[in-house]
Amino acid sequence: MNKKKNERCIYESPDGGESVFRRPFLDYDSSKKEEIDWKTKEPTERLFTDYQFNNKDKNPKKENPWSWADNQLKTLMNVNKILKEENKRLKEYVKTLESQADELNHTLAGRK
Repeated sequence: MNKKKNERCIYESPDGGESVFRRPFLDYDSSKKEEIDWKTKEPTERLFTDYQFNNKDKNPKKENPWSWADNQLKTLMNVNKILKEENKRLKEYVKTLESQADELNHTLAGRK
């Protein structure tokens, strides 16, 4: 799935945020879920169907009805952490730009 600019997507994680997949909104076809690298925000070229989640346990336990919500919460917490880090980097970048603008204004004022 190549995400179009205005296409709405759903982000999901079957393993508590270790792997994050994107799918088109209201499209539940697993073959269309693509893995996303949260650091680069780019697709990894792998699909959900390339993985076998939860097939390691030959005696599966009764599924926790809250596991989906727990996974979503963990994913949101990971996304929130990434967004906070990105916000901090952007604030530092803005300070750098402001400092450079001040230096340029000072230089230009000295030429008058």
